[in-house]
Amino acid sequence: MVQRERALVDVVAVINLRWSMGFDDKCGHRPNDRLVQVKEAMAKVIENLGVAAQNRLAVIGFDQEVATRTELFDMTAEGQQSATETVNALKAMGRPFTFSVGLNEAKKILDGRSMPEKRRSLGFTIFVSNGDDITFLEKDIPTAYPIHALGLTAQHSPSKLKAMANRTLGSYTPIENDLETKLAEKLDQLSVRLTSVVAVDTAIDLTTLHPGVFVSKLESSWAYNDALVFYKSEIGGGKTSGKVVVGDVSAGEMKEFTVYLEVPAAQGQQDGNGTDDDIVMELLKVGGVYKQSWDRDKKKVPLGEFIVTVVSDKNTQELDWIEERVAYWCKVKLDLSAMHDKAEAEAGVKPAAWSGGEVTEALALQEASVEAINRAMHHDIYNAVLLALKLRRGGDSGNIWRQLRYRKFTTHATALCQDTRT
Repeated sequence: MVQRERALVDVVAVINLRWSMGFDDKCGHRPNDRLVQVKEAMAKVIENLGVAAQNRLAVIGFDQEVATRTELFDMTAEGQQSATETVNALKAMGRPFTFSVGLNEAKKILDGRSMPEKRRSLGFTIFVSNGDDITFLEKDIPTAYPIHALGLTAQHSPSKLKAMANRTLGSYTPIENDLETKLAEKLDQLSVRLTSVVAVDTAIDLTTLHPGVFVSKLESSWAYNDALVFYKSEIGGGKTSGKVVVGDVSAGEMKEFTVYLEVPAAQGQQDGNGTDDDIVMELLKVGGVYKQSWDRDKKKVPLGEFIVTVVSDKNTQELDWIEERVAYWCKVKLDLSAMHDKAEAEAGVKPAAWSGGEVTEALALQEASVEAINRAMHHDIYNAVLLALKLRRGGDSGNIWRQLRYRKFTTHATALCQDTRT
């Protein structure tokens, strides 16, 4: 059996040492444990990088200037010990800080690797900060390597950290509360992802297939485990094509993006029985390429292509109508109950089901109305489930859209049945 390979990584951890990482006042009279928590969380990074002795880690501590800088430590037992000692020796400073100082130093370390080292290992920057640098501009972001930025407490600068991640196909993770638990958890997850990269330079190609279909928008970020993961996207060919550059993909990781299409009214297409039952339209062809992370030559590998098709028919339209009627019945029931309660309150009648051993006229009328509504609702739901089952049988040939429609409606219908039992 062939064992799946993964790339080695070179990681530079860039840690902000401004005064608020260690103190709640600029004079140093009220210490806090933020930097202590960063050190404890970095222990997980060092441990996870140690899954391969050839993985490497460098540490940078900075404020206005670089206060601590190491070369890349091999993650052998000795290298892990040296990295741990370096991190534990970091101290918060009493000065302002500049993002570009730490980021540019990280770039120098990764740029300074030999060509065989660059071919062997992927380069990443982990950036940890709890403050804002008002002098820092987007043009100051070095873009050669993905930056994974973590913003601590409400004092960090979301817009600037997002810009770092966005421009480099990295990620941004805000951690404003429960720092002690969440920081270690997020750095643990991040370092596992970085040591599990199996594909790089992953790009998805989109091509519209119908002359009236156009790509109107591509979303270039998505939320994953409290982090924002960024892609690069572009629309071309007069809105008939698009590209989403995903970048790195780790083992077991799912990447998501959203494509917005402008779709014209569909023309009917005859089914096998010669009836205009189905409306079928091929919208989009999706393909792409990636490179295996461990392949030194980084040859492009094609992704399998598939077609996005929209299908509608008379049965699914009827499902929509039934769903609207069921929603209407629910509203009528609520309105009826509210009207009854209001009438009782205005008449000064106690909200008891029995009055002197007899059912009140108003209550009898309400119960009869609710029973009639329930019969109508359950009749509609029964018909809807029969139609949904028909759609599922019709989807056995591979009609994914029908299968999804079936699951959506039967789940909704089941919930309605439960809500309307008397």
